[in-house]
Amino acid sequence: MNQLRRRFILAAMLSLFAVLAAIVVGMNMLNYFDVIRSADRTIDMIEENGGTFPKPLGAGSMGSVSPGAADIGNPPAMPSGNPGDRPTGSLPPAPPSNEKRGETTGWSWNFSAEAPYETRYFTVFLKDSQILGTHLDNIAAVSKEQAEQLAAVVLEDGAEEGFDDDDVYR
Repeated sequence: MNQLRRRFILAAMLSLFAVLAAIVVGMNMLNYFDVIRSADRTIDMIEENGGTFPKPLGAGSMGSVSPGAADIGNPPAMPSGNPGDRPTGSLPPAPPSNEKRGETTGWSWNFSAEAPYETRYFTVFLKDSQILGTHLDNIAAVSKEQAEQLAAVVLEDGAEEGFDDDDVYR
């Protein structure tokens, strides 16, 4: 009876482990494919916009929080009244929370307004397999020579998409 109980407990533990392992593997695979899909969408958008991240519509009209030349060293005075009040025009108004991200940014792509600042990328411009130039303003970890070398590896492989040989860059 005692041996039967141990076998039942072992079988229950193994089946529970198998179910949990399947759930974890499935979640990680879904996450991996979602990250790849998001990276490919970003790459497609950068490609369609000439190798750079596009500016959202009205980027200059959203208001700037940087002080003008006359305001440097002279912060705006806080208004009297409620302590939570702030000077008029100190920050741009926040978009309504019920709008979609693509509508608030003005992009046809559904990216957040922070996407240009959190996306690290470089672009190598090619024509007939000849390197015309590079765009490295949005990455610090890659030199011009490294970018050109990575582009040459991609050209040799002939692949339309994928990771580099070290699985670092897509």
